[in-house]
Amino acid sequence: MKKTRNFIVGVIILVGVIGLSLILIKLRRSNDSVIETYSLNQQGWLKPSGKIIDEKFDEKNNLTYYKYLKSDDEEALEFYYKYQYDEQNRIKQIDLNEQDNAKIDYSDDGKIMKIEELVMDQLGTSKDRIVFSFEYIDGSEINVKKDITYNFGNEGELTKSFKIYYKSINKDGIDCIELIEKNSENKVVNEALYVKGNTEMDYSSMYSITNIVPLGYMANDSYLRISANGMNSLLIEYPVLFNGNVICINSFSEMGGDSSVRYNYDKLGRALVSKLKSGKYEQEIKYKYNNLENKKYEESIIKKIFDGVSTKYSAERYFVYTDENSNVEKKELIQKNDISEDEYRSVVNDYETYNSNEVFEL
Repeated sequence: MKKTRNFIVGVIILVGVIGLSLILIKLRRSNDSVIETYSLNQQGWLKPSGKIIDEKFDEKNNLTYYKYLKSDDEEALEFYYKYQYDEQNRIKQIDLNEQDNAKIDYSDDGKIMKIEELVMDQLGTSKDRIVFSFEYIDGSEINVKKDITYNFGNEGELTKSFKIYYKSINKDGIDCIELIEKNSENKVVNEALYVKGNTEMDYSSMYSITNIVPLGYMANDSYLRISANGMNSLLIEYPVLFNGNVICINSFSEMGGDSSVRYNYDKLGRALVSKLKSGKYEQEIKYKYNNLENKKYEESIIKKIFDGVSTKYSAERYFVYTDENSNVEKKELIQKNDISEDEYRSVVNDYETYNSNEVFEL
């Protein structure tokens, strides 16, 4: 087939975003000069200094334009978003670069009933259509039919159908959402478990109504989000429903190479351990946190990655600044370097001890 959508790609990016969170380690520590700064924009995403070089927003704080400079050797990319709102100020259509769009239909009682997307394919030659149709079973279950129509130009079209089942469950006293996606043969292709969010969805906000992280930005949470990896930053693969911290994700492929992600968090919802396995690729990140002063703490990680051939180790450290409600407003990268296996082993026990004392098991 010319192209397929693979959920684990978004998962890997999500893990990489969470891997931004880090703390002090007893390694070669130079000074605390800032290497790079990540600040929260009006929409709710973190933007790296010097990479997002221009932003514009509408009166509802939705992003309407930004310019992304991937590197000094490349020309900056420009993104234009347009929004249409209904009488209740809910988003009913999002357009990107006059090329891709997503339309949203609501029921009389305010529930999302349908999302229809037209998104340019990765080759830039034709548009694929994704349609989500919602069925509300009761207060604890939602079924979503997902139809993806691939456009092969003169070769015709191919439609693949899936069903996504959302169910509210209680796990060890925590309200969670269980997500199971099945293909037309009733085989599970993706499954996830995440904490049920307690914040109501803001239907007038792109940040709230989609789980897209536009190219160049980073997520500011550990939710089920898909980071764009190209010009098409308008690709909703999974509708946002009661989004909260991801606990685990499993993806199954008919071609082999199944993938899995696992997370542990502390009582404040900050990641302590994340583990990713995709085929031969394995990644494990361990975190520690150290309160420095009011509305500021230090966040560090050590990272172990096996790429199928060799194992590499690295360390990073950040200063994190929060608002009065402990929401992250800014991160400053103050250390980032590769480390040896001996250096990793010299500190890993400290991380494991810290994690065992702070972990909030789910």
